[in-house]
Amino acid sequence: MRSSGQATQRPILRGYSGDRFLITSDGFELGDLSNTTADHAVSMEISSAEGIEVIRGPETLAYGSNTIAGIINILSPMNGQKKIEKALYNVLFGHESSSQSKLLGTNINIPLKTFQLFMSLTTRKTNDQSSPLGSLKNTALIKNDLTIAVTKFGTKNFTTFQIKDFSMDYGIPGSPEGHINGVDLDLKNQSQKLIYHSDIKFLSFNILDLEQGYIRYGHKEFVKDVDYPSVDLRQNIIYLNALLSGEALKVGINYQNRDYLTRGFIWTPNSNETKLAIFGINNRKYNNLKLQFSGRIEYRSINPNVEDTFFSNIEPKNVKKRDFTLISFGASTLSKSKNYTIYNHILYTSRAPKIEDLFSDGPHLGSYSYEIGEPKLDQENTLGFENTFSFFNDNNELNLTSYINYSSNFHIFQKMGDGYETGADWIEWGSGSSGWLYKYKIFGLETLIYGLEPNFKIDLKHFNLLGNASICRGLNLEDNIPLAYIPPDLIRFQIEKNIHFLNYTFEFLLVSNQDKLGEFETPTNGYKLFNYNCTYTFSKNDKMHQFIFQVSNILNETYYNHLSKIKMIMPEPGLGFNINYRFRF
Repeated sequence: MRSSGQATQRPILRGYSGDRFLITSDGFELGDLSNTTADHAVSMEISSAEGIEVIRGPETLAYGSNTIAGIINILSPMNGQKKIEKALYNVLFGHESSSQSKLLGTNINIPLKTFQLFMSLTTRKTNDQSSPLGSLKNTALIKNDLTIAVTKFGTKNFTTFQIKDFSMDYGIPGSPEGHINGVDLDLKNQSQKLIYHSDIKFLSFNILDLEQGYIRYGHKEFVKDVDYPSVDLRQNIIYLNALLSGEALKVGINYQNRDYLTRGFIWTPNSNETKLAIFGINNRKYNNLKLQFSGRIEYRSINPNVEDTFFSNIEPKNVKKRDFTLISFGASTLSKSKNYTIYNHILYTSRAPKIEDLFSDGPHLGSYSYEIGEPKLDQENTLGFENTFSFFNDNNELNLTSYINYSSNFHIFQKMGDGYETGADWIEWGSGSSGWLYKYKIFGLETLIYGLEPNFKIDLKHFNLLGNASICRGLNLEDNIPLAYIPPDLIRFQIEKNIHFLNYTFEFLLVSNQDKLGEFETPTNGYKLFNYNCTYTFSKNDKMHQFIFQVSNILNETYYNHLSKIKMIMPEPGLGFNINYRFRF
């Protein structure tokens, strides 16, 4: 996890962060700015999700041109909407001890005469994040997630109109790098969707999906105890999607227009970004061999408005419209036999620079950095290979996955120096006497990221033994040094037992030192964690009750997350208890 405290956790996949993988909800992006810097939160309450799926390989090009690390798709209660005969209700209560978090969620699905009504509300409130060394000030949060949807069902189709309102108030802790007293953020993400799904007969296609959406996102950043925002970031997104699906072929088109607006103590220019993409996925089968091919062509245009914009580290004459043509393709094979499968894929992805990558030239208090873009930055292309060998026998299973990804122009913000020295050209006095900001400049580097992910499951009659590991390496080939922000090695063992309605898991997690460091990166020590999870589920009179009890960091170990922006301030949470109760009827 990358984070700047409990409110801003965002997954890292195989060393990749930001927009090199997508977080989607029911297949569509959230429309927030969590993929830009570590102080921007993901605009969703994960406890309201029905499930999570990770998608990798050629199929990911249906979602975007740069999906080298994959897709994390969050399945909401609206996913796979079906017509029901009677009302369904779901209630969730939760409490977590380490931050005194309180959670309340509910959703209802009601069939009416001519349509079906869905409503969902989840609210969470937490105190400051705690650790074995004490509380981390200014990390509390309040989060509200409201969804209302109306669905009209036909014989072979349905139409859904949905509105969603997400709001979140949270804090980023202070630091000498940034603002000593911390930063408060006020986030709002409001969206509207119109979805049409129909079973059709057209050529080899049997499903038509259409979606129109509008997203209005904004967040304000306040220096602690100050009433006016230092930074005001907004974006308005309009998008249209169309998808034809058949048994062997999917073809789709995507259009998106985004207005990016800034105000306050930030000098990234207001910009308009337009995207138009066409993609296709083809599946073929020959006996025990399955093949998949995919391709995506995307045009992206970024047009900055340079009027009344100040630049101190970028030449204003270089700030101009940029156009990119992105071509991505993939292919995979899956071979099956009685006791094993072999999966291989090749994926070539293209990534256009973000607006911040090109034109940022100003302080970012919440991420403790002064960020300098590169207006002439070219697109990023990555060639990746993945191989998985799976062996299974009765209830036992062994999987060995390896991957290697080469980028000729990997975009990364890197610190330009370390250690405080008055007048040094890599220190920006943007935050005045209350702190300073290190300068970060974006570079395009030749890089190699590769790794190994073994996992197994063994049935030992009385319980199951599970294990998995993640070993990831990143190389900066230009400077012949490790790539920064790569997670340490991890090994996990689990003992899993099911007894009627009771399921429990003991977990042991072993994480290595991270001393393979990029320039100016600081090392972290390894650690070990013991965790316990227990779920008790039973049904009575068509009502389902589920109790979830979790104990994390049982030994109360003091440890630091290498990918945390606040690891120099405070360790991760200590011993914690989490209990949830779900009631469905």
